[in-house]
Formats: sequence, structure tokens, C-alpha cells
Amino acid sequence: AVMKARGNKKIQYMVDLFKGTVCNKDRGFNMFEECLNELSGMSEREIDLLFELYDCRKKGNIDAENLGEMFYGEVKNKFGISKDMTDAILSKLRKTGFVIENQDIYASGTGLEYYITEYGEEMIKIILDKANDDREDIDNESYWYSKKR
Repeated sequence: AVMKARGNKKIQYMVDLFKGTVCNKDRGFNMFEECLNELSGMSEREIDLLFELYDCRKKGNIDAENLGEMFYGEVKNKFGISKDMTDAILSKLRKTGFVIENQDIYASGTGLEYYITEYGEEMIKIILDKANDDREDIDNESYWYSKKR
């Protein structure tokens, strides 16, 4: 039962990815198939870290060192994961094509050395857009009316 409950979040990401790609004329089955293949091999914690990195990078005008402190602090608070463990997980995620590491700029070891790739951003945006669309549908009265029938 615990695995089923934990899996529901990951399954919802996959459903949102399906809705945003296969069910969307502008995107297609290739994007869905590629991203699904990578998502299915990731744990929920890895997916959560990917989304956390995306959110952190969206904050913008913060220098790398302060961004790193903020990111690692958020990860520690939300998931109880140390910086070393976080770096190990993000390093592993480079194989997915969603994350890239820039060791040249921050060789001092301070700052946030990982970035979401354009490919990773596209996947995350698709998932978040579909999740937001679903929330809007739920708020819409006609959605509830159609469900009562």
C-alpha cells in the first residue's frame, strides 16, 4: 500500500506528460516516449530534486553561491538530504539529459553547479502546464456538472 501511494505522484507526472505531449498537436509522441523512458527510471526523490532545482533556477538574479545555499537549504528542509547526497543524485541525473553540471565555473565547490537543460525544462513545463490545466478544470463549474452526469 505504501508503494502504491508513493507511486501515485510519479504516475500523475506521467499522465500530465502524456496529456501535454501525445494529446497536444504541437508536441508529439517522440517527446512523450523519450521523457517517459527517463521518468520511469527515476525515483520520486530524484524527480522531486529535479523539480526543486528547476524552481530554484527560476528565481533568477541570485549569484551562484547564494543560490547554492538556498537550494541545498531547501533540499535539506524538504527532503532531509545532505549536500553531498544531493550532488550525488544530481550527478546521476546527468544521464537522463535533464541536468548538466558546470564544473569549470564553480571549481571552489561553493555555489550551485547544476543546471536544468533545455530538454529538462521542456519536460517540466509540460508536466506543470498540464497539472495547472487540470486544477483550472476542477475549479470550473462545468467540470463538476459534467462529472455528475
